[in-house]
Amino acid sequence: MAAGGVTPPAATIYKPVISLNEMVISVVDANSHIVWDIEEAPPNTADDWNRLEHAAVTLAASGNLTMMSGNGPKDQQWTEQADWMKYSTAVSDAGLAAMQAVRARDIEAVKKSGDQLVMTCINCHREYKLDVPKIWSDHEGHK
Repeated sequence: MAAGGVTPPAATIYKPVISLNEMVISVVDANSHIVWDIEEAPPNTADDWNRLEHAAVTLAASGNLTMMSGNGPKDQQWTEQADWMKYSTAVSDAGLAAMQAVRARDIEAVKKSGDQLVMTCINCHREYKLDVPKIWSDHEGHK
């Protein structure tokens, strides 16, 4: 028992409840499209900017989430690789860049962070999930 008669909570053990693939699809990909869609649908209202900022903040945090293992068959193996950590960090960096750009209301900087993000996704898919979506092939020349 700790001082003051309060029992400290039991240590929480990290338990992966979804696969890294599910995390990437549901969190990274879903929020990436919000950033990428700025080309077709630039933000016009406060709600648009708030939605874009939420996506950018989520992307910044999601890079750290993908550093942790999931419950997929190769997840533990992947998170032990230096390149996996490099790609996870790059997702966070792109999210932070998008977040700063959104807060500055700089659409061109948001687009640039989106390009940074798409290249990270392409490169990670080439190494860890060889099914690179066809729509990304247009971005390969922008390294």
